Amino acid sequence: MTGVNTVIEALETETLEQVIVKLNAALNSTYQVSQFDCSLPTSAWVKIDLATPVSSIQLGEESTLRYMLRV
Repeated sequence: MTGVNTVIEALETETLEQVIVKLNAALNSTYQVSQFDCSLPTSAWVKIDLATPVSSIQLGEESTLRYMLRV
C-alpha cells in the first residue's frame, strides 16, 4: 500500500491555517501533522508527515498520509 487517500472538504475562503486544523481533526488525536509539502503535482495535494511512526497505525513502510483537498 502506498498510503491512504482521504478527501477533506475545504472552502475556497479558508486559510492554510484553517485547513491545517481540519487535517489535524481528521486524524486520530494521537497523530498530529508535523510538516506540510505543497510541492506535490497540484496545489490540491498536500503531503502530510506524521509526528508518530506510521507503522503504529498499520500503514506499512509508507511514511506519509496524503490528503486531497477538494475546494
